[in-house]
Amino acid sequence: MRLMLFLVVFCFILPAFGQGGKTRYLSLQEGLSSQQVIDLTHDKYGYVWIATEQGLNRFASNSFKQYYKSEKADGFSVNSNEINTLYYNNDQLYIGTRASGLNILDMKTNRFSYHLHDPKDKNSIATNDITDIIQAKNDKIWLATYHRGVQRFDPVSKKFERFNKSNIPALAENSIWALAEDHNGLLYIGHVNKGISILNPKNKDVKLLTSESTKGLLPDNEVRSLFCDSKNNIWIGTRKGLAVYHPLSKSIQKISLAAQSKNGDEPFVHAIKEINGVIWIGTAGSQVFIMKPQYSNSGDIRHTGAITATDLERGNNASVQSIDRDRFGNVWLGIYSGGIAFLGHLEPFFSVLPTKNINPGANRPATVTGILNDAGSSMWLATAGDGILQINAEKKITKTTTANSGLGDDFLLSAFQDSKKNKWFGLQKGGVSFLDAKNNTWKKINAGEKMSAVRAIMEDSQGNICFAAEEGVFVHDPGHNTFFKIATRTPMLGDYAPRTLVEDSHGNLWVGTYGQGLYIFDRNRKLIKKIAKGQGIGSNTINYLFRDRSNNIWIATNEGLALQSANREMGNLENIVFPESDAWLTVNAVAQDLNGNIWCSTRLGLLRYLPEEKRMLSYDQAFGLPLGGFTNNSVALDRRGWLFFGMPAGICYFNPDQIPLSLPESPIRISRFMVFNTGENHAQSEKYPSLTQQINLKHEENSFRIELAVMDYAVNELVEFSYKLNGLDKNWIFLGGEKNLDFRNIPYGKYELLIRTRQKNDQWSEDYERLFINISPPFYLSTLALVTYFLLIAATVFTILFFYVKKINAEGQLRVKKLQLEQDGQLHRERMNFYTNITHELRTPLTLILGPLEDLLAEEKLSSKHKDWVFIIQKNANRLFSMVNQLLEFRKVESQYKPLVLGEAYLGELLSEIVLKYKEVNHNKSVNIGYTILQEDIKTTFDAEIVQLILDNLLSNACKFTSKGNIDVVLSYEKDKLSTCALITVKDTGCGIAPEHLSRIFDKFYQVPKSVSHGSGIGLALAKELAAIHHGKIYVKSELGKGSEFSVRLVTNTVLPSVTPTRPDLQPAALDIQLPPDDQRQLLLLVEDDNDLREYLSSVLGAKYELVTAENGLQGLELAKSRIPDIILSDLTMPDMDGFAMLEALKCERETSHIPIILLTARDNELDMGRGYELGVDSYLTKPISPKLLHNRIENLLTKRKTIYNELLGQLSTRVKQGTTEVPVNTELWRENAFVKEFVALVEEGIQDEVLDTATLAEKMNMSQSTLYRKLKGITGKNINQLVRKVRIQKAAQLLRTGQYNITEVSLMVGINSSIYFRQCFKEEFGQLPSEYQKKRI
Repeated sequence: MRLMLFLVVFCFILPAFGQGGKTRYLSLQEGLSSQQVIDLTHDKYGYVWIATEQGLNRFASNSFKQYYKSEKADGFSVNSNEINTLYYNNDQLYIGTRASGLNILDMKTNRFSYHLHDPKDKNSIATNDITDIIQAKNDKIWLATYHRGVQRFDPVSKKFERFNKSNIPALAENSIWALAEDHNGLLYIGHVNKGISILNPKNKDVKLLTSESTKGLLPDNEVRSLFCDSKNNIWIGTRKGLAVYHPLSKSIQKISLAAQSKNGDEPFVHAIKEINGVIWIGTAGSQVFIMKPQYSNSGDIRHTGAITATDLERGNNASVQSIDRDRFGNVWLGIYSGGIAFLGHLEPFFSVLPTKNINPGANRPATVTGILNDAGSSMWLATAGDGILQINAEKKITKTTTANSGLGDDFLLSAFQDSKKNKWFGLQKGGVSFLDAKNNTWKKINAGEKMSAVRAIMEDSQGNICFAAEEGVFVHDPGHNTFFKIATRTPMLGDYAPRTLVEDSHGNLWVGTYGQGLYIFDRNRKLIKKIAKGQGIGSNTINYLFRDRSNNIWIATNEGLALQSANREMGNLENIVFPESDAWLTVNAVAQDLNGNIWCSTRLGLLRYLPEEKRMLSYDQAFGLPLGGFTNNSVALDRRGWLFFGMPAGICYFNPDQIPLSLPESPIRISRFMVFNTGENHAQSEKYPSLTQQINLKHEENSFRIELAVMDYAVNELVEFSYKLNGLDKNWIFLGGEKNLDFRNIPYGKYELLIRTRQKNDQWSEDYERLFINISPPFYLSTLALVTYFLLIAATVFTILFFYVKKINAEGQLRVKKLQLEQDGQLHRERMNFYTNITHELRTPLTLILGPLEDLLAEEKLSSKHKDWVFIIQKNANRLFSMVNQLLEFRKVESQYKPLVLGEAYLGELLSEIVLKYKEVNHNKSVNIGYTILQEDIKTTFDAEIVQLILDNLLSNACKFTSKGNIDVVLSYEKDKLSTCALITVKDTGCGIAPEHLSRIFDKFYQVPKSVSHGSGIGLALAKELAAIHHGKIYVKSELGKGSEFSVRLVTNTVLPSVTPTRPDLQPAALDIQLPPDDQRQLLLLVEDDNDLREYLSSVLGAKYELVTAENGLQGLELAKSRIPDIILSDLTMPDMDGFAMLEALKCERETSHIPIILLTARDNELDMGRGYELGVDSYLTKPISPKLLHNRIENLLTKRKTIYNELLGQLSTRVKQGTTEVPVNTELWRENAFVKEFVALVEEGIQDEVLDTATLAEKMNMSQSTLYRKLKGITGKNINQLVRKVRIQKAAQLLRTGQYNITEVSLMVGINSSIYFRQCFKEEFGQLPSEYQKKRI
């Protein structure tokens, strides 16, 4: 009876409801959207659906999914967060909202549909407020509304049939809380204020039940809940209590709950449910009433039986609104303001008694170090620090301490009851306290020496009591009151201290130590065996030794469990394999139940070993065990076979027969499939598997989470998972109790996810949950893309084959065509060469025509008549020259080789020159050519050549088509913030152009029919193309018979004025430099292959220059080397060596590199001109050549050469003044400075010599005397002696400025021995005597 008495004591501590703590609560902390739960129901899959005031919730396996009202009713969520009632039937979840009608969730598609009141549709729901939903006959649905009576909904036709006072006037009212339908099809309607209406839907007959008509048997007219039980009784919950209506007898019975109510009044009944013949009643005040009525044969209730009331302790304002039982047998309670209460169908596996609940006055738990069950009905708990706690049969708890008894210490390490019912307690501070069972007196055992920290006590087969203390094992003979000490080591130190004791069937004493393994002593207390780590045990720390009923010794260590079988040789141990590791291996105590199974307490829970099956079962927190582990040596078994294990905060007790070897299985489901999306918004999106359990994902949706759910929540923590993703994994991956599977960056393809489960301590199931996952490939690997690739490859192969065949068939034709193309190309090149050469050949004769004509016109003796003839010849020759130029320019534009070359100048000056030219050649006195600039001329950037060509064409056409009147050229500027444009207008009073021709006059080769004069048809086309190159446009306005006006708009950006600083020390006026006399004739080399032109140019140039001629480039090169001319005039196109080759050779020779060169060419193109300037040509003249222009160009180059003389000699003077040998040089003006520097350096080396040998200087300069003379003469304008004297005098000036030497010393130092000559030379150089110069400079 000890167990029953203990449970009686324990029952007054724990609540009656919950049966040992199996009630669990779900609230906001677990993910519920609101504590205001109004209704709940279950579907066939095991999901729990919860209606709250803050949305719809779906619960499975400790995970909530919320459905909130969305901005628009899109079918993915509810249309209202305020939900009154739920009903599930046939894969449809009916959701009654407070003000938004009926929502229906189709479980197959996971889509919502919405049914709202439509005033225009009589088949729609009568109102949007729904208070209750139940099943009707013929698979229809009854809906209760708050304002418009009852609705019957047909799920097939989606139509609503209305039952209210408008069509059934006998109804009490339209305001309804609850509905119930009995077995006969009668509908019971619970009204808000007027009791119950009993409606026969077939004939619409109504019977009313009110509190008044039943004389108070109906407790109140506000009927909140109705329920029809299995006996066809209608249970009625009202504001003021409970009643039952019996349809057969048409009687009503009131059932009082006041006696069990918390406040003594009849409670407000919100929910009624029958579960396995038991009626559950949910009321206000968070109470649940349970009764099991007894029925008569007719089904009427004889009496209710005992009514049990349970307070859920959710507060007085909470009320149990809904009661439901799932298909596994679990009961779910929906509590308004209290969340959800869950009562599992499994009984608790283990029970825990916290010591703080039975320790009077203690605010902390006590560690139980020993448990004793005496012969009577008491349980003794030895604690660490709180003495002994004793629970007797009278529910009385007695606490024994040093303060109220002879107990030696409140901190107890061990407890033992011997065969004579005496109780022994090991003390922390040393010694043993003994309670004599005969006289119930306390004694303290004195061993005669120190015996501290007694952690284990046992009785051997001879009746001796053995104590395991820090100092060793003390064997006490109670009969003779003697002690015998067994020391495992002398002296005893630390880990040699005994911790546990046991005697085997042979009388041998087994001693387990803290860190030195096992010691075994025989009956004579002689050590016969020592067992250490590696000899069958996993650790030297022995926590507990236990002898079972088969005389086997079980050894509990910090690293597992070992077994010494009775039929094995001593020391031949068997290691028991644990299914778990880590803290499971630390075994604290061992016991054997009545079935022979071995139970072990560990740091993480309990282990049960089945010796016959060699099977180990583990029990942890999932089975209801608390965290914290167990206490060493603290274990007990009572007579009924219940086991008790001591814990740091109480005891764990259980009946081993009630712990099942296998657990009930539960189906699992994939509750959610979440895709991890990129970006900050909508981090996850949910997918729903199809009916075939298949998920189709896009390529970018290859990272996802799968949430698993155990549908039986009672075993939620007792199920373990493993999975395998076929197509990616080959082996099963163990998850344990984890229910979330995360997959990241899974490659595209088709996968099959297999999920298997097992109950804890059981085998893996063979029934797998499957999900097929299809991840689409990227768009470039999709089926469409692959088909496209295939078609492209096929098309490519076909094309290759097609063209290959065509190639084979046409090879002969291609050879012929290739030969023809080569011939055509050769012909084209010959044509181009002919075109280029003919223009050259045309320009050369034109030079011989125009040059002499210009000379003839300048002849004063020529008669007027002859001058007119010569002028006509010159005019037509110029016209021919213009046409040649026009053809060349047109060819450049056509070949897109005409570049835009911008320069800075005044556009007005250029236009004035061009107009002046046309004025001079105009001999038609009836035509007046004028030029006007409307604003002040400004300096701009433009291409002078393009402007000249455009204006030449326009003026030429104006002169051609104007017989009398005026030709006016007008220039104006247009400015904005970004650019400046020049507008050039040419206006004449000629014949004009008909309007139909204006749109075509700029076309190539187009000519106005029947015009006065015919041209080539390319002038205006060329002008338009040139204007486009200059980023401009050309416009025309014309009136037939009155004249034409051509306007050209060109982009010409303004040039900002700048000031160029001058160097006073380099100004020619500031230097006393002697230049060659002006009357000295310059030597000119003329190289021309055309004899007539060479003779003509010789006659033109011979009068002013000393002239030498050559017929080709080779002759010219030799003459240039031998004569060193002052300037060279050469044709470009010549046999043997052309002008470019000769130019390159001259510039590479040291003797001739300084000579200026003018090239004559008929090829007026930028490519040739660019090449010539790269090679160092000084000027270009295009044939035909004007004698005047030729003279001016030669004189300009020679004048430039004189400027170079001044620059060079000025640099020499500056160098002397600065006393340095390195002065910055303007290399553009003076390219031969290095040569002069080299010569000056040679002179300075021998400056003290009176006579510097010219031959020696020429030899050191690696050239002949004559060449050196001409070279220096050409560069500096001075001969060798003059230059040497200048160097001497400049050096003398430098020495005089130092003030260290007198004039005579300086004269000798610079190689002039005559003082008189020195003074004369110095004065010629500086304009003053050396003495004066020295005084001014010092």
